[in-house]
Amino acid sequence: MTKQSKDYHDYVFKNGSLLGEFDKMYQCSDQIPWHQDKTAFYIHSDICLYLIRLINPSSICEVGCGLGIFTNRIYSETPIKKIAGIDISETAIDQARKNNTKISYAVSDIRNSPHGNYEMVVFKEILWYVFQELYLVIQNASDMMTDEGYLLISQSFPDTETYIGSDVISSPEHLVKIFSEHFTLIYFLESREARFGLERCVNLLFQKKSCSK
Repeated sequence: MTKQSKDYHDYVFKNGSLLGEFDKMYQCSDQIPWHQDKTAFYIHSDICLYLIRLINPSSICEVGCGLGIFTNRIYSETPIKKIAGIDISETAIDQARKNNTKISYAVSDIRNSPHGNYEMVVFKEILWYVFQELYLVIQNASDMMTDEGYLLISQSFPDTETYIGSDVISSPEHLVKIFSEHFTLIYFLESREARFGLERCVNLLFQKKSCSK
């Protein structure tokens, strides 16, 4: 029997390619993948919470919520009552449900179809996992939002000229241009944090254009 790697990286990116074996990643890793228990409390996550409180949507869904650690921050630190999280990994969703039964968690793939109807949708560090179907993801995100709803994106960018997905999203400015077909940018902040490897991290808040459907 082939020994399974305990390094979560091996199930996502390997030899310059995207594998995307997310459920196996959660099953086999000997660490919390991508240090979600720590990054959910970094500055870029705090900025997300600030923007969520600023908009104060009636409903919100985090796409690619993983173990639900940041979604639980939304539950604990905002007055929002309708909170959901979706992820492609059944293992991750099972754990998220155990962590907070008040949040609506579901196994769902944003690349395949929209899920629910929310005033705000959150993309937190997921774009390098879905870049191959990015335009479908954008349309599905629009479809799962209310008219004139909000899309909140928090995304890091490696400090190298080329990285997996750079041919699709080459920079934060390029990301804005891609999403601007369906959304209007209303907030842009770039930050760097030593604990996050000093990579560029951008927080973007968009509002859905009324003509996008």
